[in-house]
Amino acid sequence: MKKNLVVVGRGWAGEDSSALSKWDDCFKNIETLDFCLPKYALFLQDEFLFRQNLFSELDKLFAGLAIFPNKFYLLCQNFVANEAECLDKILAFVLDYYALKKQKKPKTYILGSKYFEYQHAGFINFTHQYLSQYEENLWYQNEKLQKKSVLALNLGFGLNWQKCELLAQKIDVSDECAKFLNKKTVMFVLGENTNQYKVKFDAADALRMADRALDFVQMGYQVVFINSAQTPNDVTDFICDFCLRNNMFFYNRKKLLKTEVLDEAQTYYQGLFYEKFEKEQMRFEYIYYALLLNLKNGGVFVGTAGDFSYLTDAANLGIATAVYAEQNIDKSRADCFRLYDIALKNKYIFDFYDDAVLDSFSHSSGFLAQEMPIRK
Repeated sequence: MKKNLVVVGRGWAGEDSSALSKWDDCFKNIETLDFCLPKYALFLQDEFLFRQNLFSELDKLFAGLAIFPNKFYLLCQNFVANEAECLDKILAFVLDYYALKKQKKPKTYILGSKYFEYQHAGFINFTHQYLSQYEENLWYQNEKLQKKSVLALNLGFGLNWQKCELLAQKIDVSDECAKFLNKKTVMFVLGENTNQYKVKFDAADALRMADRALDFVQMGYQVVFINSAQTPNDVTDFICDFCLRNNMFFYNRKKLLKTEVLDEAQTYYQGLFYEKFEKEQMRFEYIYYALLLNLKNGGVFVGTAGDFSYLTDAANLGIATAVYAEQNIDKSRADCFRLYDIALKNKYIFDFYDDAVLDSFSHSSGFLAQEMPIRK
């Protein structure tokens, strides 16, 4: 058996585990034995039967191994309220399994969890923005828990300058990007209506962004607006018209649908500028990444609190980043507010109205993804 072989339990069998893909980079240089846990519904109905099924899956996973892997990771999906409690019990089952097989007790890890005082995890990677301020205070007061855990902003950090360059080259946008060479540029990324409208972005929010764009113009910036996959169509039309009237640039990222159909989520664009966007569709497919490259030296990225790309795409690259946080976000998405507050407190970002971001020499602190505790 290879020395660095580890076991990774990836959520519940039959459930959507796409939320776990953000952890892939953590294990890219490590050989893993991956498996899905038995179904969550079974855990609720009969823990003993769940335990038996888990043992059976581990038997298959470890078949032929003389010595079992000594590190066991469980990845949180955070899709049920009591997931942390369930995973702690599952770790207890894992320890029972190793004892039954007369194998050395493995090191156990939980990655990406909400707050919970685990009893069977050797190390816990808590997702900072999932903890309320009260829970964060509890964490600081619990010396025993602190010693075996960290608070981290567990987001997907797959974007880097090399990927931006690669994507920008897929379709030649050099002529378009030449408009921004040797010019201070600010890119406003419009918000979306997502999570069944728990995160909203409307015309009033767009108007505030438009007004702020004029402040950047007065400071000598070239202004670019770009929408997102679920930016409302009326917002897209309003800002595109605003840009045309004020010598600014607008690029569409919404999918186009010419035939009018009922599309309450506004996944597709059907609006005043359909023909314009249709002509530009192929040419500007990767313009977003090309524009990020143009912000590398002295540019500014303006995002919204409901879209975490302000960290994953911008502040993480060291681009000066301002964040608009006045949109309507349901209290059930408290992680949006927490992430914004944490990022602002640590100076990863600027407040939307902080004039310091207008300074061409301003920059974010260069937030870098915290290394996950793979080698602890």
